[in-house]
Amino acid sequence: MKPLTCARQVALAVLLSGICASCSWLPARNSKQDVVVRSMIALIANPDLYHGRRVRTEGIATIGFEEDAIFLSAEDARDGVLLNSIGLSLHDAPLTEAEKAALNNRRILVEGTFSRYENDHLRGQISNLTIVSRVDLDEREKDRPR
Repeated sequence: MKPLTCARQVALAVLLSGICASCSWLPARNSKQDVVVRSMIALIANPDLYHGRRVRTEGIATIGFEEDAIFLSAEDARDGVLLNSIGLSLHDAPLTEAEKAALNNRRILVEGTFSRYENDHLRGQISNLTIVSRVDLDEREKDRPR
């Protein structure tokens, strides 16, 4: 194999640096950048559009035995308007049972994988958030007395 001449070495270095530079503008794939922030209204109205995507939304939490969900409003949660709700799969969420209980009937911010097809036919919900990775009280709730 012939040794590279100085001109070829420079050309190769320029080519490689151009390739590296062109890749540096691409965003790195990680869960933070893949998350889309959407209102519950958008998720409920267009479930097929968000199926399988990581989403962040907010709503009124109802946490209890086989009834984990977020609702569009406190009235919907109180009256059990399931068509205005999204089920939550909190069994793998990074929360203790006490932390889950503290979120009940409060406005929360939740992040997880949206699923259109994990349908709870008996309850009437048309969608679900699975693989929930984040659940926090909404900023407006943090200063309110319980």
